[in-house]
Amino acid sequence: MGIEDYRVSLRTRAATAAVVSDWVRERPHAAPDEGLLPDHCEYFRIDDGRHVLEVEVSRTDPAEVTVRFALCNPRSVEAAFLAFVRELATTFEMKIHDQEGHGTFPPEAVDRFAASALESIARRRAEWVAQFGPRVLAAGSREVFETIILPQCAPLVPRHAAVG
Repeated sequence: MGIEDYRVSLRTRAATAAVVSDWVRERPHAAPDEGLLPDHCEYFRIDDGRHVLEVEVSRTDPAEVTVRFALCNPRSVEAAFLAFVRELATTFEMKIHDQEGHGTFPPEAVDRFAASALESIARRRAEWVAQFGPRVLAAGSREVFETIILPQCAPLVPRHAAVG
């Protein structure tokens, strides 16, 4: 997990990767993320114009899914993220693994997961703002790296004189 995002992973015992990928593809505003190489996962981007969720679906069965969002998205991303995770977990009876180390939540404990996630998101967002400022940007992790992280870090990277 990078400093720029909050993510969870979900695992099912039964649903295939193909079925889950089709389900994600059918969500409003979802599209394949063409900017990433489709190696062991299918990548999707859910961009409703206000915020961006990024979804990875494994190509192995049973399906494993990672859902993330960049912390610079408007705070309303939290509701969109939790609604998506709730629907995914209950549709496919997936366990939710909180990458912050708060444990694994069965689909029937999604409300408990949501409460834990909101606390973690608030803490992580405060760390993000302290490091990179309060800029709000509806973007995925790649755009955040290119538009916020890299420009702030580039002056700190020593430039080497050309050899030759």
